[in-house]
Amino acid sequence: MPPRPMMAAPSHLWRAIGRVIIGSCLAAGCQFQRDAPASTSRDSVGIVIVESHRPVWPPTFRWVVEPTPSVVIGRRGGDPQQEFFRIRGAVRLRSGDVIVADGLSRELRWFDADGQFILRRGGEGSGPGEYEALSTLLLLPGDSIAAGDGLRRTVRLYTATGEFVRSWQVSPMGAIPGFLPVARLENGLFVTVAQTWLSQPPGHVPYQTSILRYRDGVLVDTVTQFLGGEEYYASCGLNRICAFPVPFGRKTSVATSRNAIMVGDGQRYEIRVFDPTASLTQVWRRTLAPAALSSARVVAHRESTVAAYPAARQPAVRRALEAAPVPDAVPAFVQFEVDALGNLWVARFDLDEAGRRPWDVFGPDGDFLGTVAMPRGVDVQQVGGDFVLGTLQDADDVEYVVVLQLSKPSDPIR
Repeated sequence: MPPRPMMAAPSHLWRAIGRVIIGSCLAAGCQFQRDAPASTSRDSVGIVIVESHRPVWPPTFRWVVEPTPSVVIGRRGGDPQQEFFRIRGAVRLRSGDVIVADGLSRELRWFDADGQFILRRGGEGSGPGEYEALSTLLLLPGDSIAAGDGLRRTVRLYTATGEFVRSWQVSPMGAIPGFLPVARLENGLFVTVAQTWLSQPPGHVPYQTSILRYRDGVLVDTVTQFLGGEEYYASCGLNRICAFPVPFGRKTSVATSRNAIMVGDGQRYEIRVFDPTASLTQVWRRTLAPAALSSARVVAHRESTVAAYPAARQPAVRRALEAAPVPDAVPAFVQFEVDALGNLWVARFDLDEAGRRPWDVFGPDGDFLGTVAMPRGVDVQQVGGDFVLGTLQDADDVEYVVVLQLSKPSDPIR
């Protein structure tokens, strides 16, 4: 079998830690299945396939995201710099400073480690330094910041202290329109996701999802393409055609480490891993049966969607959603994030009994380490070595950015 590519922390370190912890627990009388490996791997024409059967972490080894934030940015009234509407992204620097992209004002706002406002950049408009649609916020090596304008197809680069460095425009990519970056690889290439219709509305419209690499706005190549999204277009009253996400439909998830691209669509628990040359090197899987989708759950989802529309339009919306296609099972996952150690965090679709979203954590070599429960309502933006940066909304729809401590009480590395 060829060696597995290294993507961040050495895989042998995780295995050594596991042996030490499991050995200690066995000495204390813990019960483990000695003969059942946590995962198995095999080579398929040069591609390493990792099948995870159970967590590597024993029960005594847990990472915990504390529910009480250590920093809260945002409030209603009093300070316009602390008011957000449609946050488009947030990142935390090594200094502890936090940058927030606000969708309404089209501003990038810098806050210190205590959540106090420092400065702003951008603003709404078409002039130099302004944004027509602030769509993307990326944290790059060295704590530089890339912010993208989706309408103008431009990306602006700033230093950690907010100084403008340069900008570039993303060129049209053949038949695929230019899209903004979602990440940058160690070799300097940017990764972006583009979607093109495979049929015309109205009705069911599936997407072809393309994962692309480019440099300075110029297409380099296509990493992979697959059926990765779908919507349903139908009348929603008052002579309008509305686009509805297909209930429980597929959605593309993409994340990158320094030297790998991880892609999945949630239709099965499978993650495809590509190296910086766009070659498929690994496939990670969990032997987890998909959760069946009951008719009662479909009806509840439909009625929840209908209730968000004005009463006069609700009958038309209900008819549209009744005609929309529905899969047999819920998606396996809905979001990827790579943490500061190179681990891949995978957000499961279903919440737990406490309303928390389970996140499965995979080591850099594809072994399923364990599951971390995310506090209720938190939309994860970044996972550091000892923190999670997220956004949330309260009952009055006030938006916040929060820093949550990631505790690793059993982690011998700390």
